[in-house]
Amino acid sequence: MLLPSPDTRRAVLRQGGAILDRRHATLARAIAFTYTALLAFVMTSLLYLTKRQTQRPEALPVVSFSVGVLLLGATALLVLASLRLSRRAIKLERQELFD
Repeated sequence: MLLPSPDTRRAVLRQGGAILDRRHATLARAIAFTYTALLAFVMTSLLYLTKRQTQRPEALPVVSFSVGVLLLGATALLVLASLRLSRRAIKLERQELFD
């Protein structure tokens, strides 16, 4: 059932949908960063394990580990941004219901 055009609920639903879409995109990016960080940590382990068999720069495992740490930091920031978006959606609904 479609809501009539002048209904204010339609605008609230549209805003809420946009907020949830942004939240989903933010969380998807956070998940991608998490898996990439995991891959960086696995690479760090592999680089240390193959240290004697390969000729590679000594700083390479440190760089790999640092990338993993930075990605986890970015993940934390994205999750906090997602929580903020969730809060905005809840405030929008509360405002619609109780004001």
